Formats: sequence, structure tokens, C-alpha cells
Amino acid sequence: MTFPGSINVADYPERLSNARLLAYGFPAAPLSFLWIPIILWIPAFYTQELGLNLTIVGLIFLIARLWDGVSDPIVGALSDRLETRFGRRKPWLIGGTAFLVIASYYLQKPPESAGSLYLFVSIIAFYTFWTIVQIPHMAWAADLSPKYRERSRIAGFRSFGSMLGILLASVLPILILGEAASPGNALALYADVIAFLLPITIIIAVLFVPERKALRDESDWRSVIAALFKNRTLRLFLLAFFLWDIALALFEIPMLFLVERSLQLPGQFPKLLAIDYCCAIAMTPVTVMLSNKLGKHRMFAISGCLFALGCLVLLFIPPREFYYAVAGYVLIGFGISGFWAIPVSMVADLSDLGRLESGEDQAGLYMAAFNLTWKLAMAAGAAIGLPLLDVFGFDASVSANNEGVALYSLKIVGLMLPIVLLLCSALVLWRYPLTEDAHDKIRRQLGAAKSTTGEARDQGRR
Repeated sequence: MTFPGSINVADYPERLSNARLLAYGFPAAPLSFLWIPIILWIPAFYTQELGLNLTIVGLIFLIARLWDGVSDPIVGALSDRLETRFGRRKPWLIGGTAFLVIASYYLQKPPESAGSLYLFVSIIAFYTFWTIVQIPHMAWAADLSPKYRERSRIAGFRSFGSMLGILLASVLPILILGEAASPGNALALYADVIAFLLPITIIIAVLFVPERKALRDESDWRSVIAALFKNRTLRLFLLAFFLWDIALALFEIPMLFLVERSLQLPGQFPKLLAIDYCCAIAMTPVTVMLSNKLGKHRMFAISGCLFALGCLVLLFIPPREFYYAVAGYVLIGFGISGFWAIPVSMVADLSDLGRLESGEDQAGLYMAAFNLTWKLAMAAGAAIGLPLLDVFGFDASVSANNEGVALYSLKIVGLMLPIVLLLCSALVLWRYPLTEDAHDKIRRQLGAAKSTTGEARDQGRR
């Protein structure tokens, strides 16, 4: 079988087949599978089992994410411009997968003597190769269709893969490890699973999903990057997404501690996380449908409000009330479906606005800006949340007896701050200007510009 290479966008059908979109969405499962250990288990493992300081771990996460500030736009721009007979995106996916598997193994299966330097080096390598695989895969979504509603559907399939990966990462420790599901044991399991799952899904996508030919003129790199920073609508979206994402990071980072120690539900965290993402997966078709009816931006805002409402439930429930905690996680799951299903589609629409302004096909660069914002928000969550817990006197060690402010700090960091940030994000999103009508106008202008360019080239040949 040969690799399908680049094809003209006109060759795509009006509606892409479910089989093709499933093949495209498959790699999102292992890529998001990696998100659970990096956010939930690795901070707990390196602080609780290896004894690293909370503030030092938070600083290492921040530096690693800042490194992504260098790698993300480089990979995004190169994947836009590096043409091969196999396409623009596929060589990055194939080449980055092997190294990502290796980096993931060393990060999640460290020796007992691993310290701060080991964590720093391994997490830098991990993020670098995660970027090399993730950015081209995200940019591929913009290549598959130029249509506003079809992009919602594409993003829905990708988000289904993402949440399926997170659900798998959530339930595996329960199913395989049971009561032995400590952070160290869970991370070792994750490393083995990703070594199997990621290469298979990448191969399926590369073999069965074609690419679109690059649409570009002769603009230089400086004009392309300048257009990226001048895009006010992009900046508005990234602000709202950053607020949403940092709220998610602050919620996730102390959540293992909050469930086990503040809510006093030992051993129930994996179950609650599984419920969270089962609800997110079930809600995804509804989220996609409503995003087309209400607008992607408003549905994203509503999703944030649902998330905030779930946090509010967890904030006020008494200890040892499992079913009340389930209610909170159900609402949070409904909200998280919007986080996974909507933003990539919005960025794909924004890349059309960027192409109208710059004349350059720069979906990879836009996805890099989006991915960088996501990673910086996650880093900020770690850099803010973990030191705040340290300042409040919270002790992450297994034998610690946290009381008073030290114990309540889990709710301050993991619930109160996210509620405020999510509501601020919703306010920004509600008046977001790139609606379906605005996008249709952009597509018409792009079509007119393409026709004019084609006529000029024909006259030049004559």
C-alpha cells in the first residue's frame, strides 16, 4: 500500500466519511492519553514518592512549557512549508512517534535515584517530541475541509479520540492495578500502553487519510508571523482559551489530593475521573450540534459555565459523600466536552482569516500558537497551583496530616480559582466576532482572491 500524498481541496467530498474521520481521530487517543500522567500522576509521583519539593517541580514544569514557546511555532511553520511526496504533516508524525515513545518511557519509568535534573531533562525531551507529533496532527484538521460546520464535525471526531484516550488512561489503573494503583505503578503502566498504542494509530492515519496541497503565495516568513500577531480575533480567542485552560490546569493538578484528603474519598479518584470523561464523551455529539446552532464561541462559553457549576458542587459538598461528588464530576464532564470538541475547529476558522490577511496557508502556525497557549496555561497552572499549596502549608507526603488552611488550600486552588477564571473566559467568548456568517464571508473573499490570482496567471502565460 502506498501513502496517500497531497491532493487538491476541490477533490474532497462535501461530507467526509466517518471511516476517514475515525482514522484521522485515532492518534488523538494516545496523544491525550499522555495528558493524564503529565498533569495528574507525574507531579504526585515526583513529589510524593520521590520526595521532590512542590515549588521545584512547579518551576520545572514552567520552564519545560516555556521551552515549548520555542518549539511550537518552529514545528508549526515548518509543517506548513515542508512539502514532501508524502505530504506536509505525515513526515512529522512518523518521525516524531518513535522518539516520543522513548521520551515517555524515561519520564514515566525513572530510576529510584531520579532527582530534579532527571525530571528536567526527561520532561524537556517529552514535550519536544509531543510537539513534533501533536502540532502537525492538529493542523491536519484545518486541511481536511474549509467548511465551518464540517470542521465542527472533524473536531468532534478528534475530540472523541482525545476523550477516549483520557477515559482509557483513567480506567486502566482501576482495571489492571486495582488497589495497587499508586502513582508510580500507574505511570509504569502508561509507558507500556503508549509504546503500543501510539505507533499503531499513527500508521492508520498516515495510510488512510490524505492531505490537502498547500495554498500559498510567495509571502516571506516575516510577513506571515506579523500577520499572526496582528490578528486581533486570534488574540481574543487565545485570551479566552488561556483563561479556560489555566482553570482546567488548576482543577486537575491538586485533584488527586483533593479527592483523597479533602473530600475524604480514598481510592475513588480513578472512578470519578472515569465518570468525568464518560460524560464528556456522551456529551460530545450534543456539544457539536449545539455549537453549530448557537455558534462555536457561545457553546464554548456555556461549557465553561457547566464546568464552573460542577466545581461549585464539589466546593460545598461534605466529606465522604461519593454520590454528591459524582454529581459534580458529571457537570464537569459536560463542560469538558466543549474544551475538547470546539477550540481546534475555531482555530481552523481563524487560520482562514489569517490566510485572507497574509495570503499564506498557515494552519500549522495557528495551531502552534493555540498549542503553545494550551501548554503555557498548563505550565502556569503547575507554576501557580503547586507553589500556592506550598505557601499554604500543604504537605504532599503520604504520612502528612494536613489540617485547617493547609487542607482547605486544595479547594482554594482546585475549585475557587477555576470558577473565577471560567466565568471570565465565558464573558470574553460571548461577544467573539468570528461567527458562522463572518466565516462564510471570509471563504467567499478567499474564493474571489483565488479566482483573481488564477486569471492573472492565465493572462501572464498568454
